[in-house]
Amino acid sequence: MPPPYSVSRCSLGSPVMFRWFGFPSAPLGADREVAAEAFVDAVSSWEVVPGSHESAFVITAFLDRMEEAEQGMLRHSSHIKAIDETHEPPLFEMRWQGLGSITKPLGSGKERPKILMRMYYSEPSTTPHHVIGHHIHEKNVTPGVDIRRHQDAEINIALRFYYQGELTNWGIRP
Repeated sequence: MPPPYSVSRCSLGSPVMFRWFGFPSAPLGADREVAAEAFVDAVSSWEVVPGSHESAFVITAFLDRMEEAEQGMLRHSSHIKAIDETHEPPLFEMRWQGLGSITKPLGSGKERPKILMRMYYSEPSTTPHHVIGHHIHEKNVTPGVDIRRHQDAEINIALRFYYQGELTNWGIRP
């Protein structure tokens, strides 16, 4: 029987609260805004100019997905999946599978695939009504890149924030 956290709280149809415990740090109540900033920063490799149409689109895509997550309306596989269903901590991956028409040209006029963004988040048993975001990055699918190794390094960043926050219950009052 799989562990009880193989299904994310973000897909159970009940409201949850989002807490950002990653970089940059967020005071309680500013979680979405700070996570949106981290999201835009992670997309910045695509030369998204602050204040531009693309920047507004990226922020809206992030906030729309977070609204769905907080309402418990995400779908497994297409929006989220468990990272490791056999080990603690309960870590999940929230997915943005290609943000609109934002692409970055490669040399010779070739277009790079659409942006694939990931946010790693946890659902600790000590915070049953929260999901806690830890790290956001662009999934690197460039030919020749060891995708698994790259993602494992990104997951390890999220795990460091998880374990760091565990000491203070991620800033959430009991």
